[in-house]
Amino acid sequence: MIRKLITVCTLLLCVTSPAPGQSFSIESYLSDLTGASTNSILKSIYNADPETLNKILSTAEDADLPILSKLTKGLNLEFKTFDSGANSSSLGVGYSYSKTINKPYELSAGSVTDFSGLQMDFNADGNVAFEPEVNPENFLNTKFSFEYFRSSGGALPATTNVQAELNKLEDALAEYSTWKEVEASKEWKQFHDIMSSHLSTQVYFDIAADGGLESNQSFSRKQYTYGLNGALIAKGWSPNSAIARFNVFDYVPAAIRWASGLDDKFTPSGSSFPNILVGIDQVMPQDTDPRTIAGDATDYARGRVEIGMTSHLGRFMGEMISFQGNFRHYQEIDPVAAVRAADLDKYSFFTAAILLPKNTYVSYSTGKLPLSAADDQIYEAGFKFNF
Repeated sequence: MIRKLITVCTLLLCVTSPAPGQSFSIESYLSDLTGASTNSILKSIYNADPETLNKILSTAEDADLPILSKLTKGLNLEFKTFDSGANSSSLGVGYSYSKTINKPYELSAGSVTDFSGLQMDFNADGNVAFEPEVNPENFLNTKFSFEYFRSSGGALPATTNVQAELNKLEDALAEYSTWKEVEASKEWKQFHDIMSSHLSTQVYFDIAADGGLESNQSFSRKQYTYGLNGALIAKGWSPNSAIARFNVFDYVPAAIRWASGLDDKFTPSGSSFPNILVGIDQVMPQDTDPRTIAGDATDYARGRVEIGMTSHLGRFMGEMISFQGNFRHYQEIDPVAAVRAADLDKYSFFTAAILLPKNTYVSYSTGKLPLSAADDQIYEAGFKFNF
């Protein structure tokens, strides 16, 4: 197994950051290849963010997959218990689904690490409680989008001499029987240093036109939207990158990693730098929308921003524990007095989660989402199932 993991890591030096529309998961691939779970080589080397790896370091085509596998690829389910206080709780399912409708169309490839293109996507996410009246995150978001994307930087190609040196180190590392022995070896340090030197800061952005439906789970409240948004992802894959050193958002997780023994020194991660999305939408509310009930049924413009990050904290029973944070804000542009007085012109929602072994997690959320009239404080516990 050790040899297989090292071999996969060596092959990554040939990765040239292909288009993000392809849905291959490096972490899932390593798991399938080796039987390893969250102790993947990528986490050991880069403290890499799996979501970002899936998006901008994907390398495999899925043309040979059965039709059912193609349809379910990109579907993530979270079986959870919602608890919003006042003896109000419910079992439920959270879901997210992301699918690239067409193979990304490449516009340019200036070098092995720079490329741009066009693609069409379908995205859906939300929460469904088995008792709808106690669903504290009663907001389903379904959208189609057409986007232009560009990525630069990332994994750099290795020379023949470097590949030969990695092969020698691979042979030496394969003689060890456990990861503890591997990580304590001089060959591992040499391997790590070579890999790090072939990783550059990667910047990915896209600009998309989208349209879709926002609703509660019973569809008794809904609104249609169309608009523009832009996303920015910057990742310092090398631990020596400027993004890693000055990633203040990862300072607390870095201190926990150091204290827990995951890192041998205080090392902020450039791969956990927050992802940012900003957008502007035209919203068409329906009759049962809270804003309509407040006295304004007209279409309106809305700005939105979303910031999210994932960072590792340590290991428990050999598996990784991570922190995940997400903040969303929606702000109506030039609302009428009645909507402002009802406090329906802006919505903010923050979630902090601890991702535990065996795909389990606990989380805390506070705030309100569109189509909701009141703030909630929500505690969740559950487990994830990723296709």
